[in-house]
Amino acid sequence: MNDTPIFDRNIILFLDEIEAHLYIEWQRKILPAIQKLFPNAQIFISTHSPFVVNSVDDAWVYNLEVEKGNAKVRKVELSQDGKSFTSVLRNIFGVKETFGPSN
Repeated sequence: MNDTPIFDRNIILFLDEIEAHLYIEWQRKILPAIQKLFPNAQIFISTHSPFVVNSVDDAWVYNLEVEKGNAKVRKVELSQDGKSFTSVLRNIFGVKETFGPSN
């Protein structure tokens, strides 16, 4: 039996779409809160939120894409807390437009 308290254990934590149903303010806070709650965890998340990506420093961001039905890693880079969300949208998510599409 392991007597180590659950929050002190070495764990691997997988979280899918961590930003789902969260206001932007909480999207910026959720990952740092989880890191604080589980200090010994290795955390893997999936997200479409630049606010989640931008909420932590020194995390590896794997940008995935599907090519001919196969998923592959398009780019890997280190996150930087405090980077502008427009920079994250441009450099990580590949969104070049600042405004909606013109008709």
